[in-house]
Amino acid sequence: MKKNILKFITSIALISAITSCQDMDRPELGEYPLDTGNYTPKDGEKLYASFENKYYLNNISGAPALKAGSPSLGIPKMGNYSYSGASNSYISYAMKDLYSAAGMSLAFWYKVNASPDRAGIITINDNENNADENRNQGLRIFREGNTSKQRIKLNLGIGSAESWNDGGEINVDGNWVYVTVTISPTMSKIYFNGVLQNTASYTSAFDFSTSSTLVVGSGAPSFTYWSHNSDLSLIDDLRVFNKELSQAEIQNLMQ
Repeated sequence: MKKNILKFITSIALISAITSCQDMDRPELGEYPLDTGNYTPKDGEKLYASFENKYYLNNISGAPALKAGSPSLGIPKMGNYSYSGASNSYISYAMKDLYSAAGMSLAFWYKVNASPDRAGIITINDNENNADENRNQGLRIFREGNTSKQRIKLNLGIGSAESWNDGGEINVDGNWVYVTVTISPTMSKIYFNGVLQNTASYTSAFDFSTSSTLVVGSGAPSFTYWSHNSDLSLIDDLRVFNKELSQAEIQNLMQ
């Protein structure tokens, strides 16, 4: 009798353990993209996030993004899903190897949600002190405007100063726009759909020497001042290169 009771208790414990494991936040069969580990990066490409699952993997390294808040998967431009922003939410990737002395480029499909009327889109932190409002290091791609048009801008740290690129305006019309920001040691450029919108020159090179994190979907945690908080827009097919892309390369990425 005692043996039967012991067997029964053991069986219940085993079932409970299996159920608990099933409830853990872990990858399910087929959830990781098939090209992770098999994807062949383009020249200089260091991060490719296709946003095909809730782990927001870098398809080149296989590393998942760190998640803050409750971002989700949205209607895609490419593939099956996109990144969908939410209030007080963002994802982030380590900055290691994402740039070189020759420059950096960030390219992504973007479907703007104009509420709130301003937000951070992609942010590279200046340093680990998120309260110091330092813009001499790091990078801030953000938007400001109204329900009809939004202007996408760039603020770039260049060591002892900052550089501003006023970018251009996109219509709030439900259409996707391919946004590309390129950075060289002497100039930044902003493109929409492969067309150059604006440039900004500077005399000292960009400075990411104290930067550690690339944030997608918010100005937080380092650029929340001036109300550049979470972006509720859709972002898809984010690519980061450790070089300045040419216009021809940008146009090829859109295909």
